[in-house]
Order: sequence, then structure tokens, then C-alpha cells
Amino acid sequence: MNLIKINKLSEKEQWIEEFRKSYKGGFQKIDFSVFSDHECRFFVVKVGNLSQGYIQILHYTNQIKNYGDGEFWSASAAYVKPAYRKQGVLRFMLEHCVQHHHVRALVIETKRLKTLMPYYRSLGFNYGHEIDDGYLSRLFHDRFIIQMEQSKKEQVAANDESFKVTA
Repeated sequence: MNLIKINKLSEKEQWIEEFRKSYKGGFQKIDFSVFSDHECRFFVVKVGNLSQGYIQILHYTNQIKNYGDGEFWSASAAYVKPAYRKQGVLRFMLEHCVQHHHVRALVIETKRLKTLMPYYRSLGFNYGHEIDDGYLSRLFHDRFIIQMEQSKKEQVAANDESFKVTA
């Protein structure tokens, strides 16, 4: 499996339409102007010439900057074609995005999460909370939580050191 970034707006629109047709949950009207690469990236899973699915990640570094260092991206939508489901495609996309594209969280419908929580825990997404009046939930990856805790310890240590120097 290979995860390939797609850049053309027309390709992004095709994947969104594929997702929309198969999705059973609520679906909001899409503003395609947000699909610029600095705000939103799309990746397609391919095996040979066969596209099996896609994942969309959104840039949240500016909104989450108080929680740690580095970029912060969140998986916001993913779709696997029916013929390739239960073959590890979604797992591959999420793991690859966590390792290589700074994905620190994902957003999922709360009721869908309740049945799929063991799966997302197996991927390292263990801490979360409801957003959007409970309709959606955001799950944070363990790597991000560890980074956040380490950052807090370093801040406390830096403050202690400053205090000792000035006292």
C-alpha cells in the first residue's frame, strides 16, 4: 500500500462525492475553498493502480498551539471503497498520517465512536471529548498526549529554575 497526496481540486471533489454517496450520517455542505494544502490535505491509498480509499486531514496548529510544539493536524474524513473494507486500509492511512503528517487527533461522530472505540484505541487514540454540542467527538493520539505532558513538565522545570536564579 502507498499513500499518495493528491493536489488537484477536481480529484478532491471526486473523493468527497464518493464519500458523500456512501455515508449514512449527517453531511454538511462543503466549501471547497478550504481545500488549499496549507489548510486541508488529501491522501489516496493505492495498491498498484487501484485506489482503495482516501483520508482528509485538517490543519489546526494555530488553534492548538498552546498544547505543545510542532504541527497539529486532525483526520477529519476517511473513506474506504466497499471492496477493500476490513483489509487494514483505514488503519494504514491513520498510522501513516500519525507517523508522517503530524496527525495528532481525529474527529468522528459521537454515536459512531461509541461502537468503534476499541478500534481507535488500538490505533493509539485514547483520550477525547465531545465537540459540536455532542454530535462530534475529538480523539487525541497518545503521542500528542505524551508530548503535551512533557511540554508541561519542561515549562514547570523552566519556571522553577528561573525562580531559583532570581531568589
